[in-house]
Formats: sequence, C-alpha cells, structure tokens
Amino acid sequence: FRVFWIGAPRWLYVPLYLLLGYAALAFIVDFFHANAVMMTLILAGGIFYTIGAIAYGFKRPNPFPGVFGFHEIFHTLTLLAFLCHWTAIFIVATNPPALGG
Repeated sequence: FRVFWIGAPRWLYVPLYLLLGYAALAFIVDFFHANAVMMTLILAGGIFYTIGAIAYGFKRPNPFPGVFGFHEIFHTLTLLAFLCHWTAIFIVATNPPALGG
C-alpha cells in the first residue's frame, strides 16, 4: 500500500495492515484441525503482530526514545510473530496432516 502512497497517514495504513492479517481468521477451523500446536503458534504470532501494530500506531510505549522506543518494540514483536509463524509452517511441513476424512 505504502509503495504507491509513501505519505499515507499512519491512521490509515496501520488498521489496513491489521485487517489484512485478520483475514486469516476465515481459516481458523482448518488451522485447528491441521495441528493444535500450529494453531497456537499462529494465534500467538497474530497477537504479537497486533500488539506491535498498536505500539507503532500510537507511538507508545516509548521507554527509551532514540535508543529503544516504540519503533524498536514494533520490530521486536514483528520478529517474535515471524518466528511463531515460521515454526508453525515448519511443523506442518515436516509433519503434514492426513488428507481426507
């Protein structure tokens, strides 16, 4: 989105990115049936992404501005979310669920 509109206001693109992430909820039942551990990791990652987006959107908390502020908190939570999702994908890729009924 911001590739096409670099100066887009934060209040517009942060909720848009969250909405795109929550589109995965349409598949929540399929995720749970595939593997409960994977489902837990997907949900944890989503929570990390959400908290990070909120911190980024509101620019808070900002514990050590210029050293470790809201932007670094956002990136830390994004990294944790990525690790949760990567691990979930790894689990399913190395132990795929049985297909069929």
